[in-house]
Order: sequence, then C-alpha cells, then structure tokens
Amino acid sequence: MKTRKFLRVITAVLFAAFIFTSCGGGNKNVTPLRTIAYKEFKIQNKDKALFKMVDGGKTDIAFDTNGEIVITCKFELLNTYKGNANQAIITLDALDSNGTKINIAPSFGNELRSDDNDGSQFLDFLKGTPGSTKTMVFKAAITGEGFKTDVVATQKAAEKIVAFEVKTDEEGSAGETRN
Repeated sequence: MKTRKFLRVITAVLFAAFIFTSCGGGNKNVTPLRTIAYKEFKIQNKDKALFKMVDGGKTDIAFDTNGEIVITCKFELLNTYKGNANQAIITLDALDSNGTKINIAPSFGNELRSDDNDGSQFLDFLKGTPGSTKTMVFKAAITGEGFKTDVVATQKAAEKIVAFEVKTDEEGSAGETRN
C-alpha cells in the first residue's frame, strides 16, 4: 500500500515538473549539449572561395523550447559573388565521428535549415563587401506522428554530432553548378 502511494507521489511530482518546464516556467539557461569549433565546419566545393566560418569561432549544440536542435553560425565573406543567381540557400549536414551524415531531419533531407527559406538573405550577404559577416541560425528535428518533434530521438541524434558540412543549394552557391 505504501509503495503504491509513493509511486503516485513520484508520478505527480514528475508530471508537475514536466508541465512546469514545458510551459516555460523552467530555467531558460539550458546547458548546451556540446560546443563545436568552427574548424569542424567543412565548407563544400567552390563555396570555400566565397565565404568561411569566422576565425576562432565556435557554436553550441542547443535545443529550443520545441526540442529542435539549434546551431548558430557566423560566416565571413571572402570574395563578392558577381553572378546572376536568384537565391543562395545554405544548409548544414550533421556528421558523426566517422564523417557519416546523421539522420537528423528525415522530412527535410536530413539537413539543418536556416530561417532564410528563399535564400535571399544569404545571397545578399554573398553580394556584399569582403570581410563582412552574417550570423544565421539553423534548426532541425526528428519528427514523429503529426510532424511533432520526437525530442528523445532528436537528442540522441544530436549526441552523435562532432562536425558539420556546410552546403548551398543543389545548384551550388549563388546558382553555380557544383561538381
């Protein structure tokens, strides 16, 4: 009898804690899972001639209130893009310790995407002045039924991240064909 009462109390306490943190009443300063230096970000193809990660930078693997992985990146422009592209969509592929792409957002090609959905912000950056910087936030999550974030699966996937591949749209940075 005491065991049953004890289990009810524990269940009630855990449920209250879950509700409290889910509704925003919890600690907003969540410790990040891990910090990754920008030297672990591999910029692909000819994009290396246009931009790089800022020297000495790093980012945290963190989670938003919905359980999505959040990665903040700061880029530096090396050379001004002079082409005629209409967009420059940039994404991140999360990599494990073997350099293998991690399935992090299956419904979105397993890539972390920025909020620059049409690629106009990054294109504006690429057409800017060398030395200028642009900070972008990338998010991804593994989703379950009803496209709701599967927090546990997302966190397990995030635990494997040790590096990122930085890619632009399939036509390449600012519309150039990549090999």
